Amino acid sequence: MANNREIDQKMLAKVDSVLKSARKAGAEYEVSEMLIQQRVRRTTINISSQSSLNDLRDIVKSCASACDKLYLAYQNLIHELDSELRGCLSQKPGAYAIKAVTGTITWLNEESRIQNNYAAQFDGLDLGQLVKAEYLPRPESLDTERYWKAQYNALPDKGDAESRWSEKLREHKRLASEEERKARDNRRKVEQETRDLVKSFKEDEKAEVDRELEKKKKEFQSQYSIIRERMEYCRPAADLLFFRNSNYGYVMPDGTAKIKYDENHVGCVVRRMHDLKQIVCLTEGVVGLDTDGRIQLSNIGADRQKEYGLDACRKWRNVKKLAACPDSNQVIGLLDDGHCVATTPRYDYGVQRVSAWSDIVDVVCEQYFAAGLRKDGTVVISGTGNIPDELRKSFSGQKGILAIFAYDTWRFAALKEDGTILPNIAEFKEPAMAAKNIVAIAKSSDGPVFLQADGTVVATRSHVGGWGGQKTEGYLIDSLKNVVAVYTGPYEFGALCEDGVFRSYSTNGDSSYELNKGAPIFRSYREYVREIREKEREEQELLEKLQQEEQLRADRRAKGLCQHCGGELEKKLFGWKCKACGKRKDY
Repeated sequence: MANNREIDQKMLAKVDSVLKSARKAGAEYEVSEMLIQQRVRRTTINISSQSSLNDLRDIVKSCASACDKLYLAYQNLIHELDSELRGCLSQKPGAYAIKAVTGTITWLNEESRIQNNYAAQFDGLDLGQLVKAEYLPRPESLDTERYWKAQYNALPDKGDAESRWSEKLREHKRLASEEERKARDNRRKVEQETRDLVKSFKEDEKAEVDRELEKKKKEFQSQYSIIRERMEYCRPAADLLFFRNSNYGYVMPDGTAKIKYDENHVGCVVRRMHDLKQIVCLTEGVVGLDTDGRIQLSNIGADRQKEYGLDACRKWRNVKKLAACPDSNQVIGLLDDGHCVATTPRYDYGVQRVSAWSDIVDVVCEQYFAAGLRKDGTVVISGTGNIPDELRKSFSGQKGILAIFAYDTWRFAALKEDGTILPNIAEFKEPAMAAKNIVAIAKSSDGPVFLQADGTVVATRSHVGGWGGQKTEGYLIDSLKNVVAVYTGPYEFGALCEDGVFRSYSTNGDSSYELNKGAPIFRSYREYVREIREKEREEQELLEKLQQEEQLRADRRAKGLCQHCGGELEKKLFGWKCKACGKRKDY
């Protein structure tokens, strides 16, 4: 009996090991089934799409692979159990040990009868039965089952083997169900941890990107502040200068206008306009903004004023900036309170519908659209038709815009506070690769012109690329230095330098010419800075001198001497007096 107990224990231990392996295989199958179901829920199948058919083929393949793996695991366990324990029958094991082996093999064969039926429905289309396969036990496995059943049935006394095995099988099924549940829960936990890890990684990555953007933003703001003072100092001259079609207009320091826009306009402009702080030139004449915030018109007849709605300009008050489109003779005025007013020309492009704007700090105007920059760094656009609609899409949701620039009839350019340029198109992007710390944008016949924070200018030139394609690139104009403003022109672009000289520059060559034979329009910024620094130096020297004198008087007072000359004091009838200067003691 001792030997029988050892054999029974060996056989039952092997049965427990096989059942445990079967439970593990079943748990892995449950996880595979869960993953397949998740993939099916995430997949959208379009029968006409080759990629969708490939996804469908992969799903079907995954189903077959999961069933094959489970089937092979069960059948191999039958072979393993039989090959190790059949030899133990010669040692007369107990009825329960034989029943445990027989029942395990029977259960494994039953579980090997797998029905792989995969039907699918995607996008409301029933794809029918994609996979239909039935797994049957191997013939040798069925022979093994019959052999062990014959051995068990031949036993004269089976005792309580049946009830004990039934209880063990129930416990096995309970453990299998629990392991399957744990496997699914562990898989969900791993997936959640993976999602959390990916989320954390993305958050860290986003934080790193945000830090880099903030760093770039601070660097740009630092560079922008370098030129900002020069730009602000030169802004009056920049606003009093107009550039169009190789002609220009400007206002002298005494407030009188010098317009070389058209030879017929010079005389009347000089006679009529005065005390200006900004001018804009139209095809019909000139519009000026005076220092009181009112509008002055020159060389524009009454009938033309009425036709283009320019007569209304005379009633405007508290205007701080003008924007105009020469082609349509459209004028927009930005008021001190952040609202806008506009003329109503004969041809209605919807540009003049700007009265609803508020908190505006800058405005640009073209033939088909007008754009306003709000105080919060967002942009509003007015106009009707495809061009304004496309612009609205380009700038929808954009924030942190630092400045806007009139560019051409179809678009305007914007500069964000981190130094990036909008809209994000190749025309801007490719030439801008040669620029750094851009602070202003204009346009020439070849493309954009960028003013950099160091006062240099990057222009655009075209050349033939590979396969005959037209390419553009940016290049630095070596002869332009210390520029504070750039101006858009159809053939050339204009540049105003800090020395007060205006230059018209062609991107087709290196030629340039200076306004008024090189005479500056306004006092040089460097001269202004020298005066400011000289004044600051004189004030500092005076302050240091006063501090030294005060320290000297304090030392004399501490020694009981006259604080004015350092002489000795002597007692008099009405107080103390200095022997040297005769001044009365006053401390």
